[in-house]
Amino acid sequence: MPYLILCGIGLTIGLTSIGPSASEGLGTLNTLAFWAAHVVPALALLALTQMVLGRIERFSALPGIVQVIVSAILASLLFAPIALGVDEVLGGEGAFDDEGDALLLRLGAELAHFFVPLVLIWSLINAPSLLQLERGARRVPRPQDAPANPDPQRADAAEFWSRIPGRLGRQLVALSAELHYIRVFTTQGDTLILFPFGRAVDLLQNRNGMQVHRSHWVALDQIDEVVSGDGRVICRMIGGVELPVSRSYRAALKAARRSTV
Repeated sequence: MPYLILCGIGLTIGLTSIGPSASEGLGTLNTLAFWAAHVVPALALLALTQMVLGRIERFSALPGIVQVIVSAILASLLFAPIALGVDEVLGGEGAFDDEGDALLLRLGAELAHFFVPLVLIWSLINAPSLLQLERGARRVPRPQDAPANPDPQRADAAEFWSRIPGRLGRQLVALSAELHYIRVFTTQGDTLILFPFGRAVDLLQNRNGMQVHRSHWVALDQIDEVVSGDGRVICRMIGGVELPVSRSYRAALKAARRSTV
């Protein structure tokens, strides 16, 4: 999320500096507000669209770059009416060139203005994560060399494990959601995979672990200690990873640890 916020700030400042025709005639502050009103909902729609689509099994099985592009295309269609509304409310002199046209024509023209840049920008924003996925994929062992499915009660968990490089072993420590990606921590290291967090938690429900936050899952046998202070509860995992525990999960975590012991 901090990375996405930084990208949003950079895009807003960049568009304000370039000053495309849609913001022509606006002052500096109004131009900044105009482009922020475009960038913020656009990035939110892009991230939300990819996370929602990622919950579809067939979609999540596609290569990462395909998922990114398809999500950007769909998000562009959803963003068109929002962009048109922002133009009408905050736009400069160049935003009203087609004011007399029919609504569908105006939506089509609006979509044509930002469609290609939006797809390219979303691909570039995801590029660092996609490169990590590519590097990890090169280290994944061949099927005949891979360990047996560690969760035989849920055969569909094989799809999750197939994305984790064999060099990291199969002893999970924790999972952390990073937008539509998951940071997977094992006793041998960590990696980034493109997989829905909610689905991963569901597939791992038969393992000795639990969700402790809307963005974090921990293996109970890998917890070093649970620390409280300043109204916060932190799970310190063996190996040094520290993850926050939400209020709604604290009682369940305490009961689960007591049961495990």
